[in-house]
Amino acid sequence: MRRTTAVAAGAAVIAAIALIAGAISPWYEVASRFEKSRLELAKAQKSFDYFQNHFENVGKNLNKAQEAFETAQRHLKTYRGRVTVLSGQEQLELDAKTTEDAPPLTDKASA
Repeated sequence: MRRTTAVAAGAAVIAAIALIAGAISPWYEVASRFEKSRLELAKAQKSFDYFQNHFENVGKNLNKAQEAFETAQRHLKTYRGRVTVLSGQEQLELDAKTTEDAPPLTDKASA
């Protein structure tokens, strides 16, 4: 098989290359922007996953803190009653009520 080659002028070759480059350039830009968008979406997804993980951890810790608070509150109520009994505070409060209800003492010597 015989091959033939055509001789083209330099200006014609440059014009052909410019035409091809002009046709390819928009597609290259689209592909480039697509790749950039894909990378930005991957970065956003990673950031969102990080945020979601920390958000869930905060929720778990809040639940633990709420449980600890409720336990402490029950203990305080329990121990308050015990301390009151041990300190005699309950008896002091009863004594104070009875002295308020009692009539004032009068000195018989001065009357």
